[in-house]
Amino acid sequence: FVWFVEILAIIYVVKSISVKINRCPLNLYKTEASTTKHKNNTMKKKLFLLPSIMTATILLLMFSSCKKADTTDDSISAEDQTNVSNALNSISDDATTAAGKISGISGKTDGIIVSLCGGTVTNTSYDSIDKQFTITYDGTTNCEGITRSGTVTVALTGGQHWRDQGAVITLTLNNLIITRNLTGVQYTFNGIHTITNETGGLAWQVVDPMGGANGPVAHRHTGNMQITFDGGAQRTWTFDRTRTFVRSGNVVTVTLSTENSGGISSSGTNRNGNTFTNSISTPIVATSNCLYKPISGLFVHQINNRTAQILFGVDASGNQVTNGCAYGFKITASKNGRTISRTVAYW
Repeated sequence: FVWFVEILAIIYVVKSISVKINRCPLNLYKTEASTTKHKNNTMKKKLFLLPSIMTATILLLMFSSCKKADTTDDSISAEDQTNVSNALNSISDDATTAAGKISGISGKTDGIIVSLCGGTVTNTSYDSIDKQFTITYDGTTNCEGITRSGTVTVALTGGQHWRDQGAVITLTLNNLIITRNLTGVQYTFNGIHTITNETGGLAWQVVDPMGGANGPVAHRHTGNMQITFDGGAQRTWTFDRTRTFVRSGNVVTVTLSTENSGGISSSGTNRNGNTFTNSISTPIVATSNCLYKPISGLFVHQINNRTAQILFGVDASGNQVTNGCAYGFKITASKNGRTISRTVAYW
């Protein structure tokens, strides 16, 4: 009697299952009547239903995603990547500029520390053995579309002087908050960022018209970061990319590329807990006459088996600019047979 009751219970469950499956785009069953066609079936026929019941149960488990469709917008994760990368670039530029102006670290004797947008250099011990300093941001100054608050500790951890080929500085970010003024979105950075001077020379001397250098000066950036978004969601980020500075006349060009095979430049876990891999398909190029906002480049953001492409240097309609400065970047993401495209203004 017990097993008979169990069979009836399973049949009832399968009837409910068949209705739910019919709502799924896969539509594995046309009607639920196929499992309960004759109410007066014999016990033998009821027992014959068991293989079908087991099959239905297995298929329900296999296609349970039909009940909860994945509506995650991968373009948001791709936009996060661009904004986080740009924000970190602004911090590393401050660190390398300050390091290049401090004689005890850079090895130069001319010049003084340049002013940093919204930042001051404090707690300096660059005349001692450890050769380090701290940048403190005020959290109020508008620096080309962003404001920054928090501290970054910078130390010369490799080589005798920062201007030497192969020298290394290490940045430690401590609850550094970067706010995009256009949207009010905030990112909080914690982690270690290492910069290696691959070519020798000082990037600020290329950027500054009075610096007297044309470059190239190449810096390789590696590190591990934890980024916290508004609302508490977090992202982990491991990166390895190279920025190269070159001057031609009055124009400075900064190129972002990678030295890794396949163009892989970073990886991690996004704010939704999904793992991602980033690659630079075409180097990302920015120039001084466009306030160092990229005018070209293609970036690929891959999440599991899905891909989002970021095309830099587009107009407000998402078309690649051929001259002049760009409005922003275009994100194109494909998932479940659908393509999502949107254009985002630069910071």
